[in-house]
Amino acid sequence: MILRRIDLVLGIVASLILAAIALLTFTDVVFRNAGTVIRGTVELTELMMGALIFTALPLVGFRDGHVTVELTQGVLTGMRGRIARQLTRLLSAAVLLVIGWQLAVKADRLASANDLTATLGLEKAPVAWFMAALCLIAGVLMLAELVSGRPDVPGGTVEAGAGTDAGADSGRGGAGT
Repeated sequence: MILRRIDLVLGIVASLILAAIALLTFTDVVFRNAGTVIRGTVELTELMMGALIFTALPLVGFRDGHVTVELTQGVLTGMRGRIARQLTRLLSAAVLLVIGWQLAVKADRLASANDLTATLGLEKAPVAWFMAALCLIAGVLMLAELVSGRPDVPGGTVEAGAGTDAGADSGRGGAGT
């Protein structure tokens, strides 16, 4: 239940950030055509993009929506395939946790140096802390998924070839060749 609420809140936050980026970009274009500039548009867009990407990271993980490529499809089947997928999840969680940790270290340095954006003078540390927290959340969710025994292919995940008639008329002996 709590994961669903986190998913909902993060989805709303991501939507609001995306809407703000779109509104800022639209307004900037309109103002530029009128011969005026919105000061700091690039800085605001950069900060919001960082926030958007890291807000979406736990969302994608929770929904198991990461892009995957099955290089071992047909080679690692059954138990070996499940073990390989679990090891991939473990590696992914470890990478997310290390990135989150390094972002927290960077955020601490930014805060200590009172690092500000060049044009608007906005503090960079809060955005870096936000990014670190969400990356750590994504890593913890990935670990929770690993421990919970969540199915490898939940409903709604599209696998390679799903929904297509691969090979039926692909020039490999199908009808019409």
